[in-house]
Amino acid sequence: MMTSIKLTPALSSSDLMDPFSLATGIAGLISLAAQVGSSLAEFQHSYRGARESYARLKSELEAVLRTLTMLQAHIKTGLDVGATRLLREPVDQCAETLAKIRDECLPNKPMSRRRRWVWAYSDERRVMDFIATLERYKGMFNLALNLDLSGQVDRLQLGISQLLVGQEADRQGAAAEKSDEQLSKVLDWLKPIDMKSRLETIFQLHQQGTCQWVLDNLVFKEWEESTTGSLLWLQGIPGNGKTVISSVVMDHLVEKCTHDDIVLYAFCEFRDKQSIDPAVLLRTFISQLLRAYPARIIPDFSDLVDKERKRESPPNTVTSLGAIIRRATQRFARVHIVLDGMDECDDRESLIELLHSLVREEAFNVYVASRPEPDIQEALSSSITISLQMEQERAHVHDDIVNYINRQLEVRRELRRLPKKLTDEIRATLEIKANGMFRLVQCQLDILGRKATSASVTRALQNLPTTLMEMYDRILERIDEDNTEIARRALRWLADVKRPLRLEQLVEAIRIEPGGTELNETDCYVLHNVILLEILSSLVTYNSNDGIISLSHMTVLEYLMSPNLLESPFKHYHLPSLPVLANEMVTLLLGYMLMNDFDRPWFQAHEELELRHFVAEEHPFYEYTTVNWAEYIQFIDLSQPAVVDTLLRFIQMPKAAIWFADQIGSVHILGGFYTPTSPPHPLRTILWHGIDASFTERITSIKLPADTMQCCLFGSIHTAHLLTAERLLDLGLADVNHKHICGHCFYYLSSTSFLELTPLAFAFEEGNPTAAQMLLQRGATPGDIMADGSTALHSATRSGLLESVQMLLENPGVDVHACDWAEQTAYTIAVQLDAKEILQCLEGHGASEVPDVEVLPELSEDQIIQAGLCLARMLRGQVKLVPVILNLAEYWMVSSAERNDPEGVMFEQGSPDKPYISLAISGGGKEPLRRLVFTTISHDQGWSSHKEHIGTYRMSCSWFEVGRENGRRHSLLSNLHGSGKKRVHRKVWSRHASLPAIADWMGMFRSGDMLDIYAMARYPGWENHVYGVKVVAYVACL
Repeated sequence: MMTSIKLTPALSSSDLMDPFSLATGIAGLISLAAQVGSSLAEFQHSYRGARESYARLKSELEAVLRTLTMLQAHIKTGLDVGATRLLREPVDQCAETLAKIRDECLPNKPMSRRRRWVWAYSDERRVMDFIATLERYKGMFNLALNLDLSGQVDRLQLGISQLLVGQEADRQGAAAEKSDEQLSKVLDWLKPIDMKSRLETIFQLHQQGTCQWVLDNLVFKEWEESTTGSLLWLQGIPGNGKTVISSVVMDHLVEKCTHDDIVLYAFCEFRDKQSIDPAVLLRTFISQLLRAYPARIIPDFSDLVDKERKRESPPNTVTSLGAIIRRATQRFARVHIVLDGMDECDDRESLIELLHSLVREEAFNVYVASRPEPDIQEALSSSITISLQMEQERAHVHDDIVNYINRQLEVRRELRRLPKKLTDEIRATLEIKANGMFRLVQCQLDILGRKATSASVTRALQNLPTTLMEMYDRILERIDEDNTEIARRALRWLADVKRPLRLEQLVEAIRIEPGGTELNETDCYVLHNVILLEILSSLVTYNSNDGIISLSHMTVLEYLMSPNLLESPFKHYHLPSLPVLANEMVTLLLGYMLMNDFDRPWFQAHEELELRHFVAEEHPFYEYTTVNWAEYIQFIDLSQPAVVDTLLRFIQMPKAAIWFADQIGSVHILGGFYTPTSPPHPLRTILWHGIDASFTERITSIKLPADTMQCCLFGSIHTAHLLTAERLLDLGLADVNHKHICGHCFYYLSSTSFLELTPLAFAFEEGNPTAAQMLLQRGATPGDIMADGSTALHSATRSGLLESVQMLLENPGVDVHACDWAEQTAYTIAVQLDAKEILQCLEGHGASEVPDVEVLPELSEDQIIQAGLCLARMLRGQVKLVPVILNLAEYWMVSSAERNDPEGVMFEQGSPDKPYISLAISGGGKEPLRRLVFTTISHDQGWSSHKEHIGTYRMSCSWFEVGRENGRRHSLLSNLHGSGKKRVHRKVWSRHASLPAIADWMGMFRSGDMLDIYAMARYPGWENHVYGVKVVAYVACL
């Protein structure tokens, strides 16, 4: 919050403030400043822990008060009317600022000590902004005071103007820089498709001079120049050249586009799953709009900026995205949208409806190219149309095909060497047999290019197919019988890939044998990768730049899935429905991972080169498998015995093979060497990815460790697969109260909460009250105590969900006053979360605010020694009992260290590994350290892509660690995930009442050892903002 300061250069005489009125205003200002200063002083006196920024605010306020007092005395000597006018608004606005300080920064009712602490360390930036604003007012008033106001009004006006101009210039420059930065972040967040590169690639396919007829078409011109909105539909049969025509339209509109206009364009391609998703297409349009937006995006799109900053998911519905497009286009005079391949788009009904409304309500000019599919034809029946099947358009397409043929005969190496007579024959024949399809001509030229003699070319010309379906029949017909199975397998993999396949990966994939333990080394072993391209011919396309191979056209997939193929000699190539195909693929993938080559120990660090060779050269498909196998799980058909058998074998596979898969997957994901430690059990992964819950009945006969089954229960709770969790419990495979801990289940929880939990406590920590209710119904004990003394009520409160707390308190056996070993109750956790409704709920069940962490009397070493001597005399020389009694009486010395950074210090993963604060442990005896009290003031980075975790301790990525100098560290406290609000956290560790690991660690300290506290963050770029840390140590003296 920054208060703006305005200067009004000229006012009417009725608006002028006379010197008397100015003096009255300054007098009121002095009174208000004194009142605010008195309140600040009272607050600081009543709360010694008030932050340093409040002291700075009080100091700045006193300086302003002194300046105003001197200015008031100066005014009494006489003041120029012009100076009065110039000081009018600064005085008024200064009064407004002081009132805001009084209302926003000072408590208006009594508060407990803990509440004062939490309140005082919130909203630091607000206080710092007030300080900066007061400094500017003080500068203006000092300027007025130091000038002879009766004669140097011009200098006063100039001085104030310069202050304001400089301030405005700084603000504008900072705003522009911030806007550019925010634009870049928002564009990345929207995850658009790079349509510009795709346009450049497709546009290069068109021959010089072709497609110009579209731009000259009167219908097109009328659409292009429309000012009331128009929808133009370019329709044509498959392979008609619609995409190339669309690229020419896009290029033409972009070339003509002025600063006042905008052209939005996109291609839908079946090979790219993202490009046929309406939400992704619309986010791509929005990204194009924002790049060309003629103003800064922060004021107009603050909602998008805020969501990106908080790392929420980008908008994903046609309605919400359409609203953003409407808003973003308000600053453009004319909007053209060009969308190619509508027939390849998923859920196109809602997209067409949106385009219609944009034409009707916003006067957009929309161009759509597609096949005349029945639903599209019905939806676009009222639109103006250019049909490539109409006589005039067919003639234009024919002319373009002739140009394409002539050019290909010139540039294709295998065709340009043919005799002129033969090329003339090819040209004449293709012109007749093209049937208006560029795609068909392309395949025909591919066939001719593979012929070795003039006679074979002539024979091929006489028998060239005249439809795409016939062409695909011909391609399959020419595949040698020995290569039929290779082609069949390759086409099945290409039809259902979860991400693009490289050629070398496909070459290995076709060698996988159902149920086999080794790769096929005979029938499906392709001696060279290029041979597979020759076999598949025009059915596939291969990109030599990235090595990606894919089906060449949507008509290829339609052909392979066509029922007509079942009635042809090529029925063995027929593809089933995609879910059935996916079921087949997952069986092959799991069988592949079970092969002998992968039943081996993982690679060691010195074998990194061997690992990379293994992945890149020997088994390139393993990379695809390890990353993608689980994505097929949801399609598994448990009625197929072969699938179930493979799954059961996979579940019982040797541990080493799973570790090896994990390691190889990391080479692809992390790009570096990785030695796995404890990968998840395969059963857990299968259940995690949503296999039908009935599968649990198939594993009752398999003997698996109890902790593995408990891990599966916890995993099902995390993924909210509650039916699976219920089956695991009802079948006796998991226990409703048995505690469990593992890195996979607890990955998303706070880094300082790594201890065994009951399923009920885990469900609450996960923020899943539905799962918790299911567990309670099946006998979960609500009052169980965890290893750190906490209960399920602590976990329910930490989730921040009122529903969870209310649910738990309805059960008997829940102790609302339960205190863990860090001296925290559910109530203190709710205070830290600032969860007012939860606080009210706990209070309604008898909880009350606990007193501040007990402060023991600060005793000097001499006092303790004197007490020890007194005890020794009373015990008549039994000196061994003296330290015991003093410890029981908590008769300890106190030492502390504290660091405060009002502006905050930011830590991230790459920050120097140095302590934020250290404390030298004093005391005497073998184990002097008895008690530690930690207080932190900090917050997380203020945003996160995991919206569901924001404001909770789940998946906390910034925290504090404490360690003995150069020794082992322990996690101490975590920030709330994604929160940007400062919080105060306290934790107490006691030698006699902490986790064994903590108690043992405290017992290692000796007098003179250093205790270090570190601020930590999990990922590069993730931020831990620290404003202060205090540690108090209680040590035994004897």
